[in-house]
Amino acid sequence: MVDKVRRTPRRDRPSTPADLAGLDQADAQLTRSVAEMEVLAAAISHDLKNPLATVTGCVHLLEHLDQADRVGPEYDRLLRTVGDAASSMRILIDDLLAY
Repeated sequence: MVDKVRRTPRRDRPSTPADLAGLDQADAQLTRSVAEMEVLAAAISHDLKNPLATVTGCVHLLEHLDQADRVGPEYDRLLRTVGDAASSMRILIDDLLAY
């Protein structure tokens, strides 16, 4: 014989118009938060891509310098630029993690 299980109303489901209004407000807030996060992610992505493009470009130039040009002011300038861009990325990432 199978015992019948008495069902009780679930407390986690909205049952009144006020509950539904609260869910609508929460949903709207969540939608706004997601939109804000998308804007923030786009800005962060852009800010990180700029120094990365600088590093990549400088490394490409350094790879294609003639052996004789690998010592001198241009070489040193490119190395400083790579270091500065990498430092910029590190600061951006640290600031992001602190947020």
